[in-house]
Amino acid sequence: MRQLCQINNRHADSHDVLSIYDQVVDYQGMSITPKTPDELIVSPDDVVGTLTQAFSIYKSVPEGLARAIFLQFLVSE
Repeated sequence: MRQLCQINNRHADSHDVLSIYDQVVDYQGMSITPKTPDELIVSPDDVVGTLTQAFSIYKSVPEGLARAIFLQFLVSE
């Protein structure tokens, strides 16, 4: 059993780190790949909402590598 810990005064960061850790150490879950297109498709409403909300952030990121990295992260998530 893993020990839960929290970064002082940064509950959201602690939660994010722990969530990523849980995903990465789940080798069985990470080995599952989609077998059909339906298993791969994300709800279009979710995608449109995410991209719409993130566009203002995208425009505020400096052009160049920083903006490219942000956009890559946005699209992959």
